[in-house]
Amino acid sequence: MLRFAVSLFALWCIATASCASPTDIKAVYKISRSGILIGQVSEHFKRDANSYSIVSETRSDGVLGLFFHDTLRITSEGRITPAGLQPLKYEFSRASDESKTILATFNWGLNLLKSEHDGKTEHVALEPGTQDRLSIMYQFMLSPPRANEARAWMTNGKKIEQYVYVKQGDAALTTPAGDFDTVHYQRDAKPREDKAQLWLAKDRFFLPVRVLFEDRNGTLDQTLVTLSTQ
Repeated sequence: MLRFAVSLFALWCIATASCASPTDIKAVYKISRSGILIGQVSEHFKRDANSYSIVSETRSDGVLGLFFHDTLRITSEGRITPAGLQPLKYEFSRASDESKTILATFNWGLNLLKSEHDGKTEHVALEPGTQDRLSIMYQFMLSPPRANEARAWMTNGKKIEQYVYVKQGDAALTTPAGDFDTVHYQRDAKPREDKAQLWLAKDRFFLPVRVLFEDRNGTLDQTLVTLSTQ
């Protein structure tokens, strides 16, 4: 029985890469628009047994910080399963405007997402494996991308959309945090959908070292400045 249990544990570790993945991650990113620094993101991922928490804070910086001070705070809490991260609670808040707060709770028993925003409460059907916009960045750590195409359902706390990422190839990337061998994915976006590109560090648990967002307001470049893992 003990040998059987050990074998199951080993298979679970291989399937999720959880035995080798870190339990504490601290990362800092710089955010720029058109090459101009406008903000800084500080993130902290922490695992405690089979639960996790992620806190992300974005502060205005650079030229923008001279004229406008604000802090965006995003949190994600949930469980760690054989399939990876399973969010239970997601919250977005803005220091300068409390009315922008979004609170989403995941009821996996009923497969429903409860979304509280703009003074109203809505319920949205949960798709299997749905991630929030923060947890999805750490899901690759437990479920490394192996195929040329990666599909994932993601919520911003209000709605759920399917994201399809297509592998663009491997790339050597230089960042303020150092040089990384990365795998590059790009969202297969339809017309009017937001575009995104990810560079995941192959030798650092497939954590994102660069993320490029593009929407109707322009392009944001999020690049790693410091990274520590334990």
